[in-house]
Amino acid sequence: MNKNWFNLNAIFLGLLLLVLLPQVMASTAQQADYLYPAQITDYRFLPEIITAGDTVSMAVDIQNIGALVAMTDVNSTLDIGDYFEPVQITSNVNSIAAGSTKTTVLKFKVKDSTPSGYYQIFLNLSFNRTDYTGNVIDVNQTKVLTVPVSASQKNVEIKVNPSVISPGNQTPLTVSILNNSSTPLSNVSFSWTESTGAILPLGSDNKRFASYIGAGEKFDFNYLVVADPSIVTGIYPLSVSLSYNDSNGQKTQTSQVGIVVGGKTDFQISSDTLSSGQVSFSIANIGSNNASAVVVKMPAQTGLTITGSDTVIIGTINKGDYSVANFTVQSTDQNANSQRNNTRTGTQTNLPGQQSPGISRDFNSPDMNSNPAFNQRQNQGGFIIDIYYTDTTGERQIIHYPFQLGTAKATVTGMASGNGFSSGRQQGTDNLLLIGVFAVILIIGVIFNKFVAKKDWKKLGIVALIGIIIPAIIIFFAPSSLSSVIFAAVFFIGILAVFFKIWKRGKE
Repeated sequence: MNKNWFNLNAIFLGLLLLVLLPQVMASTAQQADYLYPAQITDYRFLPEIITAGDTVSMAVDIQNIGALVAMTDVNSTLDIGDYFEPVQITSNVNSIAAGSTKTTVLKFKVKDSTPSGYYQIFLNLSFNRTDYTGNVIDVNQTKVLTVPVSASQKNVEIKVNPSVISPGNQTPLTVSILNNSSTPLSNVSFSWTESTGAILPLGSDNKRFASYIGAGEKFDFNYLVVADPSIVTGIYPLSVSLSYNDSNGQKTQTSQVGIVVGGKTDFQISSDTLSSGQVSFSIANIGSNNASAVVVKMPAQTGLTITGSDTVIIGTINKGDYSVANFTVQSTDQNANSQRNNTRTGTQTNLPGQQSPGISRDFNSPDMNSNPAFNQRQNQGGFIIDIYYTDTTGERQIIHYPFQLGTAKATVTGMASGNGFSSGRQQGTDNLLLIGVFAVILIIGVIFNKFVAKKDWKKLGIVALIGIIIPAIIIFFAPSSLSSVIFAAVFFIGILAVFFKIWKRGKE
């Protein structure tokens, strides 16, 4: 009896474990997602050998080790202590999917007075994630990273300007040699290479020479460089080699200098006031880099009434691609109205000091309503839209584009699309379709009457005229569309059918 009772309980407990085990494992995984979400799998420095005075780029690989949910709005902030100076110690990654890894880049400078050694810095991660109950929770984690600082052997410092070049564009590049020692340098030879061969000098080789650089002086070597148009944007190390003679004899110095391929892009923007009432902006990326997180915003401004949304979110516009943003606006400025007839659709007018295709400014610049050029543009009867985008270095950029409204009335809410068809052209197509439908139905009615019905032609003409005029009057007071064409066709066919049916009954 006791043995059977024990066996039954064992079976019951086993079944209970089988039922609860998946739920326990899922709950454990969800809790692990919440408790231990982010892991630093690797971090690297450029230059690889860090000495006092260096500006260091640190690439950090952040992995979402959770199995279920994504980490979103991942913000990284460095606490660098007293031996380093901040350059770019914050960064943001939009999201990291479960099990995925993304890389973020941070920058700091080693102070000139920093002795050699190993220094700890703290990487603070803050992000959002969904817990096992479905609630969004702010999570904060801190990781300890080690920065090795080597004893300085640099009597000569090498700097490159600019640090950002665009793919496919010829860019003047200046390499500055700074003699930080107390003795002059002679027979200076300098060269650089890029391991993939995607960045090359134009018109000359990669070697330069200088006979003399005095103590504390700077000497510039100038290049014209180009990056392959198909290169992947990112940070590329240039391996530099410098040899010279000083008071201790001949020396050779090798190191790496980071250069960013990518950056901003150029847009060609045109505006068109459509007959449906929309003002449409065609935004073409004519630059060498992709633009992500593109947002077109119609800011509040004097003389302009915005109907519907004042913001259109486009997303990414790759180089060579374009998109369209439509808004519903109406001008309330009489001065603007007097100049609209002189505006050519799609032609851009520049502000004083502006170069096509728009007025570019830093994302954190002051409100444009305080800009004298903006105010002057408004006084001339024009308006401005803002185009925001993120360049390939992660910097947020903004362009002001001036435009003027045409004579169309605003009736449609703002929207974005990827094609170039305007509602004005569509309306013309509908009108032609309506005329064609009337003609076909009328021809069929005439043929039917001639060979079958043989109704009085005068009565048929009166009925046909009614069948055409009534739909035309209704459509005149409503926008032409495909549904209007269908209504007109059905009405015309119906009135002819009734006419021939009455004739048939009368004959019978």
